[in-house]
Amino acid sequence: MSVRRLRRTASVSPPRAGAVLHWIALVQAFAGNAIQHAPLPRCSARQAGYTRAERGGMQQFTGILTDRGSKYAVSGGPVTSRDDIKVFLAQLTRHKKFARATHNTWAARLKDGPAKGDDGEAGAGMVILRMLEREGLEGHIIVVTRWYGGVKLGGDRFRRVQDAVDYYLSHAKGLETGKSRHAET
Repeated sequence: MSVRRLRRTASVSPPRAGAVLHWIALVQAFAGNAIQHAPLPRCSARQAGYTRAERGGMQQFTGILTDRGSKYAVSGGPVTSRDDIKVFLAQLTRHKKFARATHNTWAARLKDGPAKGDDGEAGAGMVILRMLEREGLEGHIIVVTRWYGGVKLGGDRFRRVQDAVDYYLSHAKGLETGKSRHAET
């Protein structure tokens, strides 16, 4: 099939859900079976340009907490370096909802030392970092997101950050902490 015919056929397709499938079929017909049978390169995720955060290591819990109009969410995932933190935060803020949040405060314990960010919520990053240290969780980032509700919370904002981090630590899957959260008595 020629490129001219492909363009002409695609431009007269009706704009409905079936049109997308029709377009895919035309592209496959034009390219032959080369698309389906192309061998995948064998390399590590880092060599391919991906990091853990980009491969879906992120866990998000939204709508977990509200206080005087402010809404909270908490996200987290594995990180090994400051570059991974930047990638994780970029991936989080790709979502319009999180990009428009008033604050995305975060902290992580790395092998080369702690890292934190307050994003305008002074002291909140340190609260998250202390909780990570208490749990013995290393190589993991936790981000607490707040959408301002119109009423200043004062010191209660730190309690809400603690509540969000505690929610994450008790509900996230695959966490390897140095201390047990639910010690048997």
